[in-house]
Amino acid sequence: MLTNPIVLEEGWKEEIKWIIITLGSHPCAYVGIDKNHPPIYGQNVYSTELWDNIECHGGITYFSEEFVFYNKKDRYWAGWDYGHIGDHQEIAEFYIKQGKKWTLKEIKEDIFGVVEQLIIRDELVYKINNLITVKLQGVKSVIYVKEKRFNQCKFLLLNIPIKNIKNTETLESIDQVEEYLNKNESEGINLIRFNISPEEQFQAHCSNLQAWSESNYNTRLLHRNLAFPLLKALSQAGDNFANIRLKEEIIDRYNLGTLSVKTFLRVEGYLKLLNIDENKLLK
Repeated sequence: MLTNPIVLEEGWKEEIKWIIITLGSHPCAYVGIDKNHPPIYGQNVYSTELWDNIECHGGITYFSEEFVFYNKKDRYWAGWDYGHIGDHQEIAEFYIKQGKKWTLKEIKEDIFGVVEQLIIRDELVYKINNLITVKLQGVKSVIYVKEKRFNQCKFLLLNIPIKNIKNTETLESIDQVEEYLNKNESEGINLIRFNISPEEQFQAHCSNLQAWSESNYNTRLLHRNLAFPLLKALSQAGDNFANIRLKEEIIDRYNLGTLSVKTFLRVEGYLKLLNIDENKLLK
């Protein structure tokens, strides 16, 4: 490992300063945000919640008002490293040669992805119903329940070739589709993934949630990791219909759902929401 870290490359992107250094064992990346930068959707640059939600390799691991490679005091610095399990590292005489060796091009792409997440955009807002609102914040679509942040949207975008449509006609839920796609991928069938803009993702999220809401909160229309927690949040927010549907969906999906759905409901504690009589309905 080097005694003194070395700057490999630095520059500016959207008024955000970025620097890549090497510690000898592995590279690290840093971004510097102007201390006078406007709050990013209500979160100050000093907010750990803001940085916890930033996606980059290994997540943000460094926060400081000072940075040795930048002599001005006008920025707040956040950084992350490329020395995680699976990464190429060189420590003394020990070399992890099998690990991924990150190129400067790849690291800069990671940096620009972080910058993209920090850009102040015109916030798009779509109201699903009287309790659910979706907002495009930076590059992320975020769900709010009763004006309280619920979660970032993550969902399955499907592009099923026409020749495979017959194979999917018997699939009854997003969870089954997920298992179908995972099975194809494990068997060496290449799945095409498309990069779409944050605005297009936002529209897709809103469309999915609108269909879910208008279908009486049918949990088959969303992934289990979103459908059940969101239905529970609505119930806790005072939606009596959501409370009824939550229990109905727990019973129905546990009895008729896939093994992954049953395991999810059991492990995440949803069966505990049922009373004694409702538990008797479980098969």
